[in-house]
Amino acid sequence: MPVPALHEHWIARQLPRMARVRNFIFMFATAVLVAAPARAADPVEVAPLTTIDLFSIGYGGPGLGQDVWRGLSTPMARSVLPRLNLRNLSPAARELAIRLLTTGGTAPAGSDADLAAARAKALLALGQPEAVAVILNRAPNLGQNAELSRAASEAFLITAQDTQACEVEQGLGNGRDTPYWLRLRAYCQIIGGQIDAASLTFDLANQAERDPVYARLMGVLLAGAGSPGAPSYRNGLEIALGRKLGLASPPQAALPDIASPQAMSGWQPLLTWDDAPDNAAFDRLFDDAVNAATPASRVQAQSQVLILAAVGHPMSEVQRAATSRFEAGRSTASAGALLALNDAAFAGLTGQTAVSALAICVAAPPAGISPSDRISIIAALRRAGLTQDARAFALEGLAARPPP
Repeated sequence: MPVPALHEHWIARQLPRMARVRNFIFMFATAVLVAAPARAADPVEVAPLTTIDLFSIGYGGPGLGQDVWRGLSTPMARSVLPRLNLRNLSPAARELAIRLLTTGGTAPAGSDADLAAARAKALLALGQPEAVAVILNRAPNLGQNAELSRAASEAFLITAQDTQACEVEQGLGNGRDTPYWLRLRAYCQIIGGQIDAASLTFDLANQAERDPVYARLMGVLLAGAGSPGAPSYRNGLEIALGRKLGLASPPQAALPDIASPQAMSGWQPLLTWDDAPDNAAFDRLFDDAVNAATPASRVQAQSQVLILAAVGHPMSEVQRAATSRFEAGRSTASAGALLALNDAAFAGLTGQTAVSALAICVAAPPAGISPSDRISIIAALRRAGLTQDARAFALEGLAARPPP
């Protein structure tokens, strides 16, 4: 038999044996793997996803402290912040709201971009576009929330930072085809020299929602000729359009002071007793509260004594005992609102105390908070460490009557 044939014959005879060896090795290896203890997987470190902190940036001075938002009831904040504006707040309440909302600190538990947007929109309503522009200038992931983006664009437009406003519009994720953003896009295109694109976007905005005021202003800007008519200040975009068209700037809001200079100079010694309390003036006011000729004048004087007591003015033991029987009129706040205010103050929750006080202010009747509720707010603010604001509320309540 030829040698190659013999070689092939030998290989054919060995194949069954090789197959048996292969099967044995496979079965042995399987048994070893099954019997061997499973090797523990290397631990994998999972870092928790951090929430976007849109509250850490503040504006202006030191504010109310880094932990101002600790313990904040976010449901209450979501209810109160949209109601804060220049029209329904007294000067003292307005200053408290601005001090609170411009303070940067650790974000409250349960906060999100919607709550941050409510904070920004409240500051805009309180006439603080510069603060909003600073706070949101470097806000992370701004384009993920349309309301937060809109507050930022409005602040930039009002403060003549058109480029930043257009960057916000370009970075917006969802909702870019709603009327507001179409109008802003048309404005950004025209200031960028894209006249044809601006004209097309202008038409799309009009189809989405007709706005005669915007159409009048933007139409003249697009045409480069014509009379734009009177300026409009309903929003930042119209202010920016008016600025481009050379129209008058929006007038500054005439905000009343907490008290007149005469009232401040007269009552201030009774509110700044750290060095030498004006006991003689307080004693005269106390005598009026006890011996007033009419019930109305007696209640007014007693209210003012209680305001000073709430803000911490020193009293004698006799005066302290007598004030327990003083009246300040009927409260207009709910029992629950007063309880929430006191609970926050006793817990030392600065921001929650401020929000609770503002909740009472925005829910008050058109005449404002009652003297009784003012006294509760003053005492709570002082207890929570908001001494400056407590004194502002006190001076505001005292200013209606000449000092003793």
